[in-house]
Amino acid sequence: MQVIYRGRGEGKSTDILKQSADTGIYILCANQQAAQSLARQASDLGLHIPYPVTVEDYRRTHGFRGSFIQHVLIDDADLVLQEVFNSVFIEGISLTRSE
Repeated sequence: MQVIYRGRGEGKSTDILKQSADTGIYILCANQQAAQSLARQASDLGLHIPYPVTVEDYRRTHGFRGSFIQHVLIDDADLVLQEVFNSVFIEGISLTRSE
């Protein structure tokens, strides 16, 4: 798992979009507004990506069960987690680096 950690407006989403364009992996984002924004940004950059999926898409398909989605890239993981946990503010997270 790759972690992109930078400040607001420093290219995190652009990097995720490029990775999606290179691999064909779907991007998971918090909501439909974020999905539309990512799709528009990809188009502006001339990148071809699968249309981003949302937390609601994940819930509606019971964890993508029966879906062809086997891998995801997550844009704005903090916002995705807040959406998953019904807007509970996430104070901190830990990640295990895979090598």
